[in-house]
Amino acid sequence: MMAPGAGRELPGGVLEHTLATPFAVGTNLRGRVAGAAWTFLLPTLELATVLCLGLPGEATLLTLCRLADRVVVVPGKGEQAAAVQAVARLGRPEAELLTAADDRLDGVIADLAVVTGARPSLPRPVHEALLARAAVVFADADAAVAAGEDAAATGGTGLWLAPGSGEVRQAAALGDTRTVAFLRGSGPEGAGRTPLRRAVRRLVRRTPRGERAGSLSTLCGGAPPAYVREIAAAAGTDLTGCTVGLSAPSEYASRKAILFVFDGPAATAPRWVVKLTREGHLNARLENEWAALACLRDAGIGDAATLPRPAFAGEHAGLAVVGETAVEGAPLRARTSAAPDCPLAGAGLRWLLDLGERSAAPSAGAGDVAAALGDLRDRFDAIYDLAPAERRALDGLLDRIAAAGPIPLVFQHGDPGTWNVLVTADGRPVFLDWEAFERRGMPLWDALYFARSHAVTVGRAAGARDAMQAIHRGWLQDGPLMGDLASAVAAHCAAIGLQRDLVEPLFVTCWMHRALKEAGRLTPGRLQRGHYAALLRLALEQRDAPGLQRLYGVS
Repeated sequence: MMAPGAGRELPGGVLEHTLATPFAVGTNLRGRVAGAAWTFLLPTLELATVLCLGLPGEATLLTLCRLADRVVVVPGKGEQAAAVQAVARLGRPEAELLTAADDRLDGVIADLAVVTGARPSLPRPVHEALLARAAVVFADADAAVAAGEDAAATGGTGLWLAPGSGEVRQAAALGDTRTVAFLRGSGPEGAGRTPLRRAVRRLVRRTPRGERAGSLSTLCGGAPPAYVREIAAAAGTDLTGCTVGLSAPSEYASRKAILFVFDGPAATAPRWVVKLTREGHLNARLENEWAALACLRDAGIGDAATLPRPAFAGEHAGLAVVGETAVEGAPLRARTSAAPDCPLAGAGLRWLLDLGERSAAPSAGAGDVAAALGDLRDRFDAIYDLAPAERRALDGLLDRIAAAGPIPLVFQHGDPGTWNVLVTADGRPVFLDWEAFERRGMPLWDALYFARSHAVTVGRAAGARDAMQAIHRGWLQDGPLMGDLASAVAAHCAAIGLQRDLVEPLFVTCWMHRALKEAGRLTPGRLQRGHYAALLRLALEQRDAPGLQRLYGVS
C-alpha cells in the first residue's frame, strides 16, 4: 500500500519526511513488539528453514515466521495443546507443527535450530542429529537447560541473556564481562561508571529484572554478526577484533534493536552503535536518520563529541542497518535539576534554536508551508474530533500562515524530547535519534516540543499530578518557564526573520502534528483523550492566558 504523501509532489519539499509518513490509530501500541531479538546476533537473517525444539513464545514464533520460509515446531512435553493453539492463532503458512514421533523430522535440515527449556521427548540420538544438521543453534536456558551443556553439544558460545524470563531484550557473549557489565549499566570492576554506560539505562530501565544463560553456535568471541561486518566493510570500516552487545527495548515496535560495538578488548565504551529495524515497513525512518546525520555533518553542525556521525549503512533480509559513531554522555533526565532555570535544559533549548538559526532559509512562499500544514490538518480531521469553535480557531491560524510572507524553514530534529538528549562531561547537549529529521522543517517546533518536555519534568518535580497540570502551571500562568521561553523565542524570531505573529499558529500546529504521531500509540478508546490533542485544544481555548500571550508577543 502506498503511504500517504507518496506518489505525488510534496509542497516544495516542506516537511517532506513527515508528509510521507502514514498516521493511523493503534499501529504502534506499547508492548506490541517483535520477539526473538537475539536473531540479530545470527550470521544472517535470511533463513529457509527454522526448527523449534520446544514451543517458543508467540512473539518469537511470529518473528521466526517473518524471517523464514518454513518454521517447524516440535512441542516439548506437555506443550502439544498449547502449540496447536499458538500455531492456529498465528495463522501463518510458514508454521508447521510436528510431533516428536513424526517421521518427517528425519528430513529436516535447518538453517537455525531453536532449543527452548521444555524439550520434546525425542530420543537423544535423534535430538543430537537434528542439531548437528542445523547450520546455527540457539539454546535459551529459560527453564532447566544449562547453557554449558548446549554450548558443548553444538560447539557454541555461551550467552548472557536478560531478563530472567520471557523475551530476550539484552544479550552478549557470556565470557565478555566488559560488554555484559555495560549492558547491566555499570562498568567493569575497578573501572567506575562512564556516562555512556549510564545512558544505556534509559533503554532498559523498564526491563524485568533477572538474567539467564543460553548459547549460540556462532558469535565466536562475541564478534559482530557476519552481515553487519560485511555492510561495514563495504563502507571501509573493519570490525575485525570487535565485540558486540545487543539491546532491544521492548516498549514499541518502532524502536530499533541496537548493537553496541566495542573496538578491541581494551575499549571501555562502544565505538559504534548499530541500529536495525525490526520490520521492513519501518526502514524509511532509519534511512532518514542516516541522511540526517550526513546532512548535519556536511553542514558543519556539531562535532564527534556532540553528534553521532554516519559510519556505514545497508540493508539485510529486507531490514535497514545503520552504523553510527557512539557519543558519550549522561541522560539529561538523570542530570537535570528539574528547576525552571536548569542550565542543562537551557543549553538544550539554545542548541535547537542555534540549529534553526544556522540552517534557516526562506521558503518559496507561505503557500508551500500552508499546503504542508493543510495536508496535516486534513489527516488530523480524519482522526480527531474538534468542537466547531475549535475548528474555526484552527482555520483562522492556518489562514494567517497562508497570508504571511516568506517563512524561514530550518533543519528540524523532529523528536527532541528530553529523553533523546545526553549531556557531555563538559555540559554540552547531545541530541540522539534523528529518524524524524526534516531538511525543510518548521521553525520553532523543535524548541517548543523540547520546552514542553522540560516543563512536564519541572511540573512533576513540583508535585503536578499529570503532564497537563504541569503545562497549566508552567505555561498558562506565565511563570519563569514561560518567561525564559518567550524571551528565547522573541530573539530567535528576530534572528531568522520570522514574523512574531506566526508564533501562535506555529505553536498550535506543533501540537496538531504531535497528536498525529501520538495516534499510533493510542487505542481508539483513548484517542480523543490523548495528551497532544488535549494540548492543542488547550492552546485554542486558552489563547488569552497570560503565559501564552507573552509567548505570542501580545503582552
